[in-house]
Amino acid sequence: MITIAYLFFWDSDFNDMYFTKFIKHHFGEVKEVKVEDNPDILFVSVLGGNIACIKDIKAKIKIFFTGENLSYNPYHHQFNDNNVLKQNFDILTGFKYDYDVRLPLWIIYYDYYDYDESADNIIKFLQSSYDKNKSNKEFFCTLISRNKVCQNNLRPYLYKIISRYGKVTCAGSLFNNHNERIPDTPADKIKHISKSIFNICPENSNGEAYFTEKLIQALEAGTIPIYWSSEIPEANIINRNKYIYCDINNIEKFEKTLHDSLVNKDVRHTYLDGDVFTKDAGTHIKKIYDDLKNNIKKQLDEKNIPYELKIN
Repeated sequence: MITIAYLFFWDSDFNDMYFTKFIKHHFGEVKEVKVEDNPDILFVSVLGGNIACIKDIKAKIKIFFTGENLSYNPYHHQFNDNNVLKQNFDILTGFKYDYDVRLPLWIIYYDYYDYDESADNIIKFLQSSYDKNKSNKEFFCTLISRNKVCQNNLRPYLYKIISRYGKVTCAGSLFNNHNERIPDTPADKIKHISKSIFNICPENSNGEAYFTEKLIQALEAGTIPIYWSSEIPEANIINRNKYIYCDINNIEKFEKTLHDSLVNKDVRHTYLDGDVFTKDAGTHIKKIYDDLKNNIKKQLDEKNIPYELKIN
């Protein structure tokens, strides 16, 4: 049985953690232990921690994961040096292209741990949700945010410009104008925004390949996402015509595109019709799962940690 501990992660039940489920899915039974119990695998993230303590922990395998933009919050800068990370960890995972495993945050929101084209998989689930939710709308546009903190002041800007065309229903702390405050859970958020045609969902900061759950959840909800990030998101996975990209380098063009979509129902259907994912999206998503699985297997073998490899 593989022993696992977590450090500097969000507060969640051990059995609900994505990595717990991933290990169990591929390598057999697992057991939660404390960090000081010298676990077989220690998963470390960036929430409220100090990287200086990692080197003294006796875990056999140390795996780093971040879903945060490490260049944005000054407290996270300590985790933003790959040379330092490599001195402390056996496997680096997260949204960056140069990590051992590129594991974007949105992947871990869904209970899938490998990819089989012929079976139930994340693409089929999300496409089905999109198809189910893209009609019967109650709201024009939604925005759920706890604060306006966002590089380039995009949330207030988008709220202001879109409000010229119709009501932006805000059920979070920012610009709240809804009679019900939506709980901060993925299911409640998606249920709420699925009632809208458009959803404002920019990332909060500029980071290489920093794509969180925001765009994917807006698509799962069957909306037309109005989205911004440092670059075109998951270009080999998500079809470009499924969202309105806020190109801050060409605001005039963006506002024209936005205007056409907000006032013309025929233009809206160019976003709503068709598949969410590219034809070879499965290949790229499979690589994410396989890279994580193979890197962990390599470390288990090198550290002589017994496991029961499952044939999925």
